[in-house]
Amino acid sequence: ERRSTLESSVGYLDTLARNYARLTPSVERRAVDVNAIATEVATSTAVASTMRVRTRLAEPLPRALGDPVIIRRIIDNLVRNAVESLDARGGDVTITTSRAQNGAVRIGVADTGRGMSQEELAHAFDDFFTTKPDGTGLGLSVVRRLTTDLNGSVRVESAPGQGTEFTIE
Repeated sequence: ERRSTLESSVGYLDTLARNYARLTPSVERRAVDVNAIATEVATSTAVASTMRVRTRLAEPLPRALGDPVIIRRIIDNLVRNAVESLDARGGDVTITTSRAQNGAVRIGVADTGRGMSQEELAHAFDDFFTTKPDGTGLGLSVVRRLTTDLNGSVRVESAPGQGTEFTIE
Protein backbone atom coordinates (compact mmCIF):
# COMPACT_ATOMS: atom_id res chain seq x y z
CA GLU A 1 0.00 0.00 0.00
CA ARG A 2 2.76 2.46 0.88
CA ARG A 3 5.31 1.13 -1.56
CA SER A 4 4.67 3.84 -4.17
CA THR A 5 4.97 6.59 -1.54
CA LEU A 6 8.20 5.08 -0.25
CA GLU A 7 9.65 4.67 -3.76
CA SER A 8 8.66 8.23 -4.62
CA SER A 9 10.30 9.56 -1.46
CA VAL A 10 13.50 7.60 -2.07
CA GLY A 11 13.57 8.86 -5.66
CA TYR A 12 13.16 12.44 -4.46
CA LEU A 13 15.94 12.08 -1.88
CA ASP A 14 18.22 10.48 -4.48
CA THR A 15 17.62 13.38 -6.89
CA LEU A 16 18.18 15.88 -4.10
CA ALA A 17 21.46 14.22 -3.09
CA ARG A 18 22.69 14.16 -6.70
CA ASN A 19 21.81 17.83 -7.16
CA TYR A 20 23.53 18.75 -3.91
CA ALA A 21 26.66 16.81 -4.95
CA ARG A 22 26.76 18.69 -8.29
CA LEU A 23 26.79 21.96 -6.36
CA THR A 24 30.30 21.25 -5.08
CA PRO A 25 32.55 22.45 -7.87
CA SER A 26 36.30 22.62 -7.57
CA VAL A 27 37.49 26.16 -6.88
CA GLU A 28 39.69 27.75 -9.55
CA ARG A 29 41.02 31.06 -8.24
CA ARG A 30 41.89 33.72 -10.79
CA ALA A 31 41.18 37.37 -11.57
CA VAL A 32 37.47 37.68 -12.37
CA ASP A 33 35.51 40.52 -13.98
CA VAL A 34 32.52 40.62 -11.61
CA ASN A 35 30.78 43.33 -13.66
CA ALA A 36 30.80 41.09 -16.73
CA ILE A 37 29.30 38.22 -14.76
CA ALA A 38 26.65 40.49 -13.21
CA THR A 39 25.73 41.78 -16.68
CA GLU A 40 25.44 38.21 -18.02
CA VAL A 41 23.13 37.19 -15.19
CA ALA A 42 20.99 40.33 -15.57
CA THR A 43 20.49 39.73 -19.28
CA SER A 44 20.22 35.93 -19.25
CA THR A 45 17.16 34.67 -21.11
CA ALA A 46 15.90 32.68 -18.12
CA VAL A 47 15.70 35.83 -16.02
CA ALA A 48 15.03 38.39 -18.75
CA SER A 49 12.00 36.50 -20.05
CA THR A 50 10.34 36.96 -16.66
CA MET A 51 11.30 40.56 -16.01
CA ARG A 52 14.04 43.13 -16.31
CA VAL A 53 16.91 42.95 -13.84
CA ARG A 54 18.67 46.29 -13.41
CA THR A 55 22.35 46.81 -12.81
CA ARG A 56 24.31 49.57 -11.08
CA LEU A 57 27.91 48.59 -11.64
CA ALA A 58 30.91 50.48 -10.30
CA GLU A 59 33.35 51.59 -12.98
CA PRO A 60 36.19 50.98 -12.67
CA LEU A 61 35.92 47.88 -10.50
CA PRO A 62 39.05 45.87 -9.78
CA ARG A 63 39.02 42.22 -10.70
CA ALA A 64 38.19 39.93 -7.81
CA LEU A 65 40.18 36.83 -6.96
CA GLY A 66 37.73 34.00 -7.33
CA ASP A 67 36.18 31.40 -9.59
CA PRO A 68 33.93 32.75 -12.36
CA VAL A 69 31.64 29.70 -12.30
CA ILE A 70 31.12 29.99 -8.55
CA ILE A 71 30.58 33.75 -8.68
CA ARG A 72 28.05 33.27 -11.47
CA ARG A 73 26.24 30.61 -9.46
CA ILE A 74 26.09 32.87 -6.39
CA ILE A 75 24.69 35.85 -8.32
CA ASP A 76 22.31 33.67 -10.32
CA ASN A 77 20.88 32.03 -7.17
CA LEU A 78 20.35 35.39 -5.50
CA VAL A 79 18.72 36.93 -8.59
CA ARG A 80 16.38 33.96 -9.05
CA ASN A 81 15.30 34.20 -5.40
CA ALA A 82 14.78 37.94 -5.80
CA VAL A 83 12.64 37.50 -8.92
CA GLU A 84 10.58 34.79 -7.19
CA SER A 85 9.95 37.10 -4.22
CA LEU A 86 8.06 39.61 -6.37
CA ASP A 87 4.29 39.40 -6.50
CA ALA A 88 2.03 39.69 -9.54
CA ARG A 89 2.28 43.50 -9.50
CA GLY A 90 5.98 43.17 -10.26
CA GLY A 91 8.78 45.08 -8.65
CA ASP A 92 12.47 45.66 -9.05
CA VAL A 93 15.55 43.50 -8.83
CA THR A 94 18.91 45.27 -8.92
CA ILE A 95 22.45 43.92 -9.02
CA THR A 96 25.08 46.36 -7.77
CA THR A 97 28.84 46.22 -7.56
CA SER A 98 31.20 48.43 -5.61
CA ARG A 99 34.53 48.41 -3.89
CA ALA A 100 34.44 47.85 -0.14
CA GLN A 101 36.56 49.97 2.20
CA ASN A 102 38.92 47.03 2.70
CA GLY A 103 39.49 46.85 -1.09
CA ALA A 104 37.30 43.79 -1.63
CA VAL A 105 34.72 43.66 -4.39
CA ARG A 106 31.16 43.96 -3.09
CA ILE A 107 28.16 42.48 -4.91
CA GLY A 108 24.61 43.39 -3.92
CA VAL A 109 21.34 41.83 -5.05
CA ALA A 110 18.27 43.74 -3.88
CA ASP A 111 14.57 43.34 -4.56
CA THR A 112 11.36 45.13 -3.70
CA GLY A 113 9.58 41.85 -2.99
CA ARG A 114 7.74 40.53 0.03
CA GLY A 115 10.76 40.61 2.35
CA MET A 116 11.43 38.22 5.22
CA SER A 117 10.27 38.10 8.80
CA GLN A 118 12.79 37.87 11.65
CA GLU A 119 12.01 34.14 11.91
CA GLU A 120 12.69 33.61 8.19
CA LEU A 121 15.89 35.67 8.41
CA ALA A 122 17.10 33.52 11.31
CA HIS A 123 16.82 30.40 9.13
CA ALA A 124 17.48 31.86 5.66
CA PHE A 125 20.82 30.06 5.22
CA ASP A 126 19.77 26.77 6.85
CA ASP A 127 19.83 23.65 4.66
CA PHE A 128 16.33 22.65 3.52
CA PHE A 129 14.63 25.77 4.93
CA THR A 130 12.21 27.17 2.37
CA THR A 131 9.17 29.43 2.20
CA LYS A 132 8.32 28.31 -1.34
CA PRO A 133 5.81 25.51 -1.97
CA ASP A 134 8.15 23.86 -4.50
CA GLY A 135 11.47 24.99 -2.98
CA THR A 136 14.25 22.66 -1.90
CA GLY A 137 15.70 25.02 0.70
CA LEU A 138 19.18 24.69 -0.76
CA GLY A 139 19.62 27.94 -2.72
CA LEU A 140 20.74 30.24 0.08
CA SER A 141 22.68 27.55 1.94
CA VAL A 142 24.59 26.94 -1.30
CA VAL A 143 25.19 30.70 -1.66
CA ARG A 144 26.61 30.81 1.86
CA ARG A 145 28.83 27.76 1.31
CA LEU A 146 30.14 28.93 -2.07
CA THR A 147 30.86 32.40 -0.70
CA THR A 148 32.75 30.82 2.21
CA ASP A 149 34.68 28.63 -0.27
CA LEU A 150 35.92 31.87 -1.87
CA ASN A 151 36.89 33.27 1.57
CA GLY A 152 34.08 35.78 1.27
CA SER A 153 31.20 36.85 3.45
CA VAL A 154 27.47 37.17 2.90
CA ARG A 155 24.92 39.19 4.81
CA VAL A 156 21.24 39.90 4.37
CA GLU A 157 18.92 42.73 5.34
CA SER A 158 15.17 42.36 4.97
CA ALA A 159 11.83 43.44 6.35
CA PRO A 160 8.32 42.22 5.53
CA GLY A 161 6.82 44.25 2.70
CA GLN A 162 10.09 46.15 2.16
CA GLY A 163 12.18 43.74 0.13
CA THR A 164 15.51 42.08 0.73
CA GLU A 165 19.14 42.87 0.00
CA PHE A 166 21.99 40.37 -0.02
CA THR A 167 25.57 41.62 0.08
CA ILE A 168 28.56 39.48 -0.86
CA GLU A 169 32.17 40.56 -0.28
